[in-house]
Amino acid sequence: MLTRQLTYTVSIMTGACIILSMSGCSSDASSSKPEPLNVPAQEISINFDQLVSLVPNNNGYYTVVLEQSEISAPTDLMFDGKTVTLIITSAAETQTISLYGTGPLFTVHSGINLVLENIKLKGTDENTSALIVVESGGTLTMHDGSVISGNFGGAGVLIRGGTFNMQGGNITSNLGGAGGGVTVENGKFALHGGIIDGNLAENGGGVAILNGEFLMEGGTISSNLATNGGGVYINSGTLTVRDGIIKGNNATLGGGVYVGEQATFIKTADGGVIYGAGEVNSLLRNNAAKEGHAIRAAQGTRANTVSGGVIVDSTKAGAEGGWDQ
Repeated sequence: MLTRQLTYTVSIMTGACIILSMSGCSSDASSSKPEPLNVPAQEISINFDQLVSLVPNNNGYYTVVLEQSEISAPTDLMFDGKTVTLIITSAAETQTISLYGTGPLFTVHSGINLVLENIKLKGTDENTSALIVVESGGTLTMHDGSVISGNFGGAGVLIRGGTFNMQGGNITSNLGGAGGGVTVENGKFALHGGIIDGNLAENGGGVAILNGEFLMEGGTISSNLATNGGGVYINSGTLTVRDGIIKGNNATLGGGVYVGEQATFIKTADGGVIYGAGEVNSLLRNNAAKEGHAIRAAQGTRANTVSGGVIVDSTKAGAEGGWDQ
């Protein structure tokens, strides 16, 4: 048990301003500055429970500023059914919240928007769950400086009916059965920026869509490893690529993307790059696979696919360099 005291900056706002540091609000939207909340630090998860009584109504905002790295047991974010935006950030240099025990570090329930800025979340090599689980009605948002890593036995993020908006940050060095970095069982994942790299799974080293929607409008998926779909695996649902880069991933089937029979893959003609095989800089830039270096589409899937935007950039011709089914 930790015995020292933590100081949190807690902001309950009715206007547009959200306090992100100890220095106060940068706008006049709030009539008062937040009061520090001093709570006993056993584990940081206990301290989140202390925040519930501070929310006077729906649409409340919290900002939790960590002065130093902490540990946390698995924590359910639900706050008595209220609608809450919880922002977790660091006061100066990036701090780390490390999982203590097994299970999701955070489970984001309906009505909760968990926002990560300049913070690292770290799993363990004994965990059997995703590090963050987003339930139906919940939302996870990642910004620059946020990192989800080191979770072996479950994905970095599991979307179970909720929504995940990745604006920036890094999901790296995670291990899962389906989806090393991100798994979508149901719900929506939108990648606008950031990097998903260095993850490992049986299906979908970077991202696995078991059922749901994945919209890629930016960011990079690279250097992930899987049997099927080194970068992205989609079993059922829709993958739409409008921008971003998928490169340097490795798999037996579908180095960049594996598209299953029940899935739909759409890529706009001018949106992003999915690299195929190549002899030059192959380890750094190009996806590699036994079949379908850029994209491996299951039998019958290509009829549902807009393939004009696939940029193979390959020294090899035909399906070996790009498409294969």
